[in-house]
Amino acid sequence: MEFDELEKEIKNSKNNIIIKKRTNENDDILNILNNKLLQMIVDNTEFIKVNYIIRIFGSKIKEENDKYLDYIPHHYLIIANDVFGGLFALNKDNIMYFAIDTLEWESLDIDYPQFIIWVIGNDILSFYEEFIDDEIKNLIPKIDFNSCIQFYPYPYTKEFNINSSSKKIISSDELIKLNFDVAKQIDIL
Repeated sequence: MEFDELEKEIKNSKNNIIIKKRTNENDDILNILNNKLLQMIVDNTEFIKVNYIIRIFGSKIKEENDKYLDYIPHHYLIIANDVFGGLFALNKDNIMYFAIDTLEWESLDIDYPQFIIWVIGNDILSFYEEFIDDEIKNLIPKIDFNSCIQFYPYPYTKEFNINSSSKKIISSDELIKLNFDVAKQIDIL
């Protein structure tokens, strides 16, 4: 698949997809020899945002991975995040998801091309249904690339309830690192 073919698929998608094209040719980008689709996205975009929820990393992939070196398994490559502080990572040919409700890496049992097809062509809102209410639907489009929604009580606690939880926009880095720190404290990671 060439990049223009991917753009056609995106234009035909029922999802709201924003492609931020790569503007800085001097970006320190990653060379991913074993995954042509991932390399194409890295070479041509800064990121792709799907339904304002999932942010697929393009040329920002190295920068995003560098932030979490102390937190992620050394053989994982973070490929995307979501507005709730979840992370998608490539582990060999399998996509893993760091879930905000369990603070564990969970296998999605799909590879990178299947992940892109799933994100572009399917109803990703159903993946997040326990975290979306009317307030969240209105909040999501206002969140920038570097921000996430923090719930309190936290989704990994038994007290969490989407209808009664407070919701606050905070830095993605702050929320993701908090989640990793909590996971380490309770000996999940």
